[in-house]
Amino acid sequence: MRDAVRMVAEDYFEQGNAYYEREQYREAIKEYEKALKVQPTEYPVYDKMGLAHASLGEHNKAIKCHERALKINPEDAGAWYHMGLAYGVLGKYNMAIDCYQKALKINPDYGDAWASMGAYSLKLGDPNKASECIQKAIDCYQKALKINPQNAESCAKIGALYTVLGQHDKTIDYYQKAVEINPQYIDAWSSLGTVYDKLGEASKAIDCYQKAVTINPKNAAAWVGLGNVYGALGEFNKTLECGQKALAINPKEATALTQMGIAHSLLGKHNEAIKCHERALKINPEDAGAWYHTGSTYKALGKYNKAIECHERALKINRDYVAALIEMGVNYARLGKRAKTIECWKRVLEINPKDATMWIDLGVVYRDLGDHAKAIDCCQKALEINPESAKPWTYMGSVYTVSHDYNKAIDCYQKAVAINPKDADTWAVMGLTYALLGKSDQAKECVQKSQNLKTSSQE
Repeated sequence: MRDAVRMVAEDYFEQGNAYYEREQYREAIKEYEKALKVQPTEYPVYDKMGLAHASLGEHNKAIKCHERALKINPEDAGAWYHMGLAYGVLGKYNMAIDCYQKALKINPDYGDAWASMGAYSLKLGDPNKASECIQKAIDCYQKALKINPQNAESCAKIGALYTVLGQHDKTIDYYQKAVEINPQYIDAWSSLGTVYDKLGEASKAIDCYQKAVTINPKNAAAWVGLGNVYGALGEFNKTLECGQKALAINPKEATALTQMGIAHSLLGKHNEAIKCHERALKINPEDAGAWYHTGSTYKALGKYNKAIECHERALKINRDYVAALIEMGVNYARLGKRAKTIECWKRVLEINPKDATMWIDLGVVYRDLGDHAKAIDCCQKALEINPESAKPWTYMGSVYTVSHDYNKAIDCYQKAVAINPKDADTWAVMGLTYALLGKSDQAKECVQKSQNLKTSSQE
């Protein structure tokens, strides 16, 4: 009788797995529930049901399933690992790492657990621990390759880890090995395309993505990747075509919608862009990037308050979103709220104090507010970061010009053109400053120099 019950449970489990493989997760869960009614102690069923819930974005339900599996069998390394993945998606990185550590106590050669622990250590600001974990993950996958040199999946996983370490040559090498072993390996082709895209090798990236969509035209992620490369090349209509293909496969592909929104915006179709971004946010309201791009589109439409609202939403999700802080500062400046601009840009400099351009921009705001001492201090900070840049000298000169200290202004402009003698704008403002000093000959000479540079640049 017991064997007959087990066979019925296994039947339901296998049917559930068949649904799972076809990405019909809701149907898979129903079959797993039937299996558990017949045989409530089958911990692999709970674990697989957790993966199905996770695939539907139901991560809290996934955790409960993995907990049930581990209550029955606390030595299941896979269940600990899967529960760690669910905690990680929920942003509970310490709890995720705790799960991975438990998985590794059971199986010290669990490469996926080492890799995930490295990724979350990086998110928690521990790069040394992250590098250590990632290297251990690589070692685990290398062991797998020694046992089976034709293991394409291990090659691809090593390639992905070298991406995290920033070792792109090794990344490419391992992804290429993966597709040599298995030329039908779609994920490896797509990942290789992503690496080439990051390295600015667009033609190679396009070739990889096209191979992926040739193998499986229903791979939405590969269409999104291909669209991204076309966007970087300025071929925005092709980006839109790729996005449409991705959405035809998966109407909830939020990344495709965001990508299409950016393309529409760059084509000047801002209202179409807003529609795409709103659809993306309806699917995933926690996508900081989608909120940021929606805000940028509202900025292009001159709707600065709406833009600020969107950037604030982005910053609630990711408080260190530098691009959103910069854009929000620009929007406040357009509304004449420069004190708010300063607040935003100071926050940028807290995150990245070595951003010389941001120091200059902040200095310009202080200059326009009449706080010349702070403006000069900002320009000097920019020079400390990049002493070979002409821009800080030019902007410092502009501060001295508006504060009527013309001799100091001239000194700054001269230092700027000594670094960059082809800067027509600096020659022009230096000419204006000489004119204010009553030195007409030097003024004419500088203005003539500026005009000659502008003429030669147009030829």
